[in-house]
Amino acid sequence: MLVFDDQFNLVDVAFQQLDAAFVQPVGSTIKAPHQLLSRQVLITKPGFVYIYVSNEGTVLQDIHFDDMRITHRQLQLIQEDAYYAFGMTHSSYTLPNVPTNPYTYNGKEVQDELNVGWLDYGARMYDNTTGRWGVVDPLAEASRRWSPYNYAYNNPIRFIDPDGMAPVQYGFSAGSAETGSVSRYGAIHGSIKMGDEEFDDFQSLFDAHPDLIAVTVDNRNGAIVPNPEVMRPNEGQERTGEWPDKYGFDKDKAVNYLNMKAHKSSTGNCSEYVQKAIVAGGIEVDNPTMYYAGGSYGPHLKDWGFTIVATSLDGYTPRKGDIAVIQGYPGGTECKAGPCGHIQMYYGEQWVSDFFQSTNRTFYPGPAYEKNAPSFEIYRWQ
Repeated sequence: MLVFDDQFNLVDVAFQQLDAAFVQPVGSTIKAPHQLLSRQVLITKPGFVYIYVSNEGTVLQDIHFDDMRITHRQLQLIQEDAYYAFGMTHSSYTLPNVPTNPYTYNGKEVQDELNVGWLDYGARMYDNTTGRWGVVDPLAEASRRWSPYNYAYNNPIRFIDPDGMAPVQYGFSAGSAETGSVSRYGAIHGSIKMGDEEFDDFQSLFDAHPDLIAVTVDNRNGAIVPNPEVMRPNEGQERTGEWPDKYGFDKDKAVNYLNMKAHKSSTGNCSEYVQKAIVAGGIEVDNPTMYYAGGSYGPHLKDWGFTIVATSLDGYTPRKGDIAVIQGYPGGTECKAGPCGHIQMYYGEQWVSDFFQSTNRTFYPGPAYEKNAPSFEIYRWQ
């Protein structure tokens, strides 16, 4: 059986061979039994099928094929559901007398008890009619600007909540940590543009750039740029760049937290934002709700497994996930022990804390810091 598409390109080949026990020996008067041969092929696109029977044995003898049948069965639509963005069904179809599939929107199971129709996400039940959870967010402390009942930051096109714990930006991961994979984040609707190039999906983007296995998505404007720190190693070469650690600090998760949470201008909460990013990266801190003056984080970072890699910008090349602890300066914001200082993290293109630092500044967070140029230490997870 030969299967062709509508342009006569070969798509599939299938055959069924007669077993030796059913072959009539040459010269024998004993009649060999008949064998029922059958073969099923799934046709996935329009085209043509060429079906034939043939004696291709090495010994010439008469072969008799009889009762040959060809049956064409079309697959039947059993269930179809269409949803609004927050998950409420606006049209559906189920074949009569067929059990209904309970796993619907986002693959979550519909709960029919008491006819509430909620979806079981694991940590919480979700009401897809109102777009709200039935109980508060178990990680509400990490998103204090949002209602603890909100679903996907009220933007289900851009964000998902896989288990009811917390919204995350839609993404996918290729391979595993052992093979050097990284998380790839981005929107899920429309075409994808990187520079002058446009792609239908992320897979097409990475197929067109085989050396690239990571991109950075700027959540402020949706810009997508290559991440030069993560490149695919050639065969026989050691991997280079920054890769997520299987155990310890996941730099991608840390910088993605700041990329989603940071503001355009300072809110005066650099310590809170950077420490939460460190926690989002998998570091266990002594007291996750206790924040310190930005310039005093050095001893804490050492306790959490970070080491100093630079105290000067001479010869220093920033890497994603690097944390800079900058001391305060006279006349700056005062804390109990003196000038507060500042803490910031490098997310691949610029430094960020509670706000995105201006790209016009290469390191210090503001003009007063640039003028006074206080001392600093840069820490890195090793």
